[in-house]
Amino acid sequence: MIGNPELRRNLWLEFTANRLLIGPLLLLVLFAAAGAADWSLARMVGGTVSFPITSAVAHWGFLAIVLLWGGRQAAGAVIREIRGRTWDGQRMSALGPWAMTLGKLVGATSYSWALGLCCLLLYVGVEVYNGAGTAALVMAASMVGFGLVCQTVGLLLSLTRLSRTPGFRPGNTTLIHFVALIATGALLMAARVPGWFDIDWYGLRFDASHFVALTGWFFALWGVVGINRRMRRELQFHNAPWVWLLFLVFFAVYTNGIAHRNPLPGAQLMIAFVSVAIFVYLLILFEPKDPESARRTIGLFRGGRAGAGIAAMPLWLLTFAALTLVSVGGAVLILGGAFDGDRNLEALTPRRFLLVQLVATFLFVVRDVLIVMAFSLSRQTREGAAFAFVVLFVLYGALPFILFMGQLYDLLPVLWPIGTRGWGLSVGPIALQVLLMVVVLGWRWRGYWRYSRTGQTA
Repeated sequence: MIGNPELRRNLWLEFTANRLLIGPLLLLVLFAAAGAADWSLARMVGGTVSFPITSAVAHWGFLAIVLLWGGRQAAGAVIREIRGRTWDGQRMSALGPWAMTLGKLVGATSYSWALGLCCLLLYVGVEVYNGAGTAALVMAASMVGFGLVCQTVGLLLSLTRLSRTPGFRPGNTTLIHFVALIATGALLMAARVPGWFDIDWYGLRFDASHFVALTGWFFALWGVVGINRRMRRELQFHNAPWVWLLFLVFFAVYTNGIAHRNPLPGAQLMIAFVSVAIFVYLLILFEPKDPESARRTIGLFRGGRAGAGIAAMPLWLLTFAALTLVSVGGAVLILGGAFDGDRNLEALTPRRFLLVQLVATFLFVVRDVLIVMAFSLSRQTREGAAFAFVVLFVLYGALPFILFMGQLYDLLPVLWPIGTRGWGLSVGPIALQVLLMVVVLGWRWRGYWRYSRTGQTA
């Protein structure tokens, strides 16, 4: 790794003479002050010195340095290159995708990790002295894992922004870093939801702290793979779709393992659906929605080149296709009576209830995808996703609030995927909305290419 020129360049940029002096000096002063406070506290109470203040300072110091500083460095690693006009030269160099991935991820955050690891070593040392060495090692592994999650998400988001319309601003480092922090916190909370002491994952018993640490490292490693795939795209390498599909399968398996004892009827099916639908929304809002790529994919399928068509699919379209397969497979299982023996469904007519819920939820996702695509089909504006987000906020937030205020609870299935009202109210209105959006998208699609032909002629 040390022979990587991109990594060495970033190390030279990070470890300047001033930083090598100031950073360790500040940490030394901070830890000395914490140690002195612990010593004074022990003398006041007349007990042995256990260094709780030093442990807390080292713990939170690591999180502050790695998440706040290191996360921002990772989020701005590529953006700084673009603003410094060095990114195009790096893309045309002989460096491969893995060299660029490790050079940016490790090199741009190396100084923050050096200071953070000093805090981490002190934290573990103090906890070992206090007799809690095993718990401290697990906590340290969890902290490092989620620190990597924050940094990989930040770098991945900044790379995703590069794939937008040519001339589009590469992104705001602060905003990307904030989203990365939110994603890291959400993942940590999700890993903690099943329990605070023991977690049952497909019948395997895990200590909650161990499970959280494994979750952090699991998604951190997938984040590194995602950065590599994005870097391959930036360097004009071909990306096969199977890696992304494998991640979707792993994510669905992971989430179902957490909830495999969920007593709700058909919980595993709906969790698998939601696991894939999450990424449909993330990708449709943040991924580039290039009409040329969609048209090329359609042309490949029409020409009988299914393999090439799948390989050329944008990730959002590939994920939507995976969601469609999950929905169709779930409908087949429901109609085949796979859930008829569920005692929780005896009073609900299992086939009707689950099928209505599945179809209604899928149609809501289809409508939302069509809304985002319709707003994105424009050559005059690049804020299509932002406009679509406002529309979705009105549909899912403002209008249901009005219904709540008016106590029109029976109309909520028109705006929310609620399958308890039967086919008429749960599926009928959203099916009409989907048809309307199909017409609108077709009109926008024809207008987009009509404008294109007119511009080329002119």
